[in-house]
Amino acid sequence: KKSSGAVEEPGETAAMDDDLARMLSDDELRKVKTGLTRRELKRFRDLLLERRAEIVGAVESLESDARSNDEPISFEHMADTGTASYEQQFARGLAESERRLLREIDEALERMEKGTYGVCITSGKFIGRPRLEAEPWARHSIEVARQREQRGLDSG
Repeated sequence: KKSSGAVEEPGETAAMDDDLARMLSDDELRKVKTGLTRRELKRFRDLLLERRAEIVGAVESLESDARSNDEPISFEHMADTGTASYEQQFARGLAESERRLLREIDEALERMEKGTYGVCITSGKFIGRPRLEAEPWARHSIEVARQREQRGLDSG
């Protein structure tokens, strides 16, 4: 490994991006011992399911709000047009963000079923309890997540 002050070669950055973007196989991930107990796994599963239910309700509400703002606006209320349009786009953006998080939660539940939950899909190392407590749907260890963020890759 290079020190943080070292200059990277041109092809080196692309190689690191490839390493950060790759995913290990389920077989490789299952070999990692997380140390998570059945009780901890159940608690994380309950947290994920609870958060999932909250998001489903929020998305339905946001989409309903966006649809209700689709009503035609009369010329008498032209000043309200910009506000209504902004609110509609904002609600749709929030709904999309929540749907993305919902997919991440579903993927975390799937990893639990496969026996790969709590293992970084890139490095193959245990994600760590503090990170799982903060983000039970996390796919990457905090180190990999930071590297991905610095490289402009998705945060996951």
